[in-house]
Amino acid sequence: MPRIPGGCPLTITVIASVLFALGLGTVSGLPAAAVTTPAGVAVTWTNTNVWTTGFQSDVALRNTSTSTLNPWQVAFTYAHTVNTLWNGVLIPSVGGFAVRAPTWSRSLAPGASTSFGLTSRKGVSTSLVPISCRVIGLPAGSAPIPCSVNGVAAPLPTATPTPTPTPTPVPSPSWTPLPPASGLLVAPYVDLGLWPTADLSAFAATTGVKALTGSFIVADRSSSCSPTWAGYTEYAVGTSSDFRPNITAFQSGGGQFIASFGGSLNNELARVCTNPSTLLSAYTKVVTRFNLSRIDFDIEGTDVSDSVSNQRRAAAVAALQVQRAAAGHPLQVSLTLPVMPSGLVASGVRTVSEFAAAGVRLSAVNVMAMDYGDGTRMMGTAAIAAAQATATQLGTIPTYAGLTSAQRLSLVGLTPMIGQNDVPGEIFTPTDATLVGQFATTHSLASLGWWEMTRDQPCTSATPSYMCSGVTSAQWTFSRAFVATTR
Repeated sequence: MPRIPGGCPLTITVIASVLFALGLGTVSGLPAAAVTTPAGVAVTWTNTNVWTTGFQSDVALRNTSTSTLNPWQVAFTYAHTVNTLWNGVLIPSVGGFAVRAPTWSRSLAPGASTSFGLTSRKGVSTSLVPISCRVIGLPAGSAPIPCSVNGVAAPLPTATPTPTPTPTPVPSPSWTPLPPASGLLVAPYVDLGLWPTADLSAFAATTGVKALTGSFIVADRSSSCSPTWAGYTEYAVGTSSDFRPNITAFQSGGGQFIASFGGSLNNELARVCTNPSTLLSAYTKVVTRFNLSRIDFDIEGTDVSDSVSNQRRAAAVAALQVQRAAAGHPLQVSLTLPVMPSGLVASGVRTVSEFAAAGVRLSAVNVMAMDYGDGTRMMGTAAIAAAQATATQLGTIPTYAGLTSAQRLSLVGLTPMIGQNDVPGEIFTPTDATLVGQFATTHSLASLGWWEMTRDQPCTSATPSYMCSGVTSAQWTFSRAFVATTR
């Protein structure tokens, strides 16, 4: 969301090392060099995280043959059920699963390597590694290409097989993505990058707000896979300066704290942290450090146009939800996106589609009803129009197409920018706050927020412009107006 950082720097270096030792070392209990295999596709399978009902794996492929595979496709004989898969396309296969190259990295040349990751639900087998693999999708008349898993090769067929047709991708999840039964969540943003740092408990006590969305977790400017507040190493998640006492005090008083990743400045982790396992570890670090039951992804600017990083992000979030559920701590996820009064921009619809395709169970598609730049002046009316249009757009995404109009609207969240927006002439008033709050309550929206609580005060000579509303309304006028409509 639009913001100007405060004057004080505001994240723990998360190290999740996954070593793809091709032909060396021991992987999942099998010595990789124990068997000499012919040139082909060498698979190294590493289980990086195992819990009671499932496990996470990283898989490296090295093409040791003389043929270029385009696209590369490998099928696995597997005794478990794949939940989520990233950096590849999961496709059906009898006796297990198969993976096809992602659109951004289709070709695997001789000597080249690639990798993908997945989470699986345990079956009856005690072995957490595929029994065998085979290269599929080869051109008609091509000789079979051997495939080995951790140095163990499957026997080649005795005859040239019939070419495998291009499989159909697994359909979108069949679950019904309804919002939580607790009803409208009122959770305004608080910019923890501002100085002095907001006292979350004091904000809540003064305004009656019971949930707060802390912003923004992004990549450390000097370490791409380390989560920080506002990008500063001084505020690395896991250090003594990561605001944990402030957050814990708010939670101890009955408040719900939500961490938001992204924003309009700095790098959201998935853009610069390209290792899937390390990215998942970074997200996990934040969730466990602050004992979170809900997180938010504010995807805007360059990020909302970057499909590659968003697919990586969505896969990691889906895996995180699976892991947290398996550990008995279900995790809600909201996706916050730019919007116009006419609805989400095209890249926003694509972003929601990619989260749904990855298996992420969204509790809210939250729209940033602000900064339209199209001459809009009736900001409350425009916010409501944006929410209604977004609900209609969700019907074009297969995961949500079966829901009723009311159900889709109840998946939408609204977050306007209070007071003066970044666009001249766009002013969101206390009257707009009442109008939007009443709409959110009446139509059981998924969430209601505003950008942001520190700004809920008039500007004075002693108050920097980025810490005030730009209008004359008294402190907490907007927050109290929103809260009053939701009681």
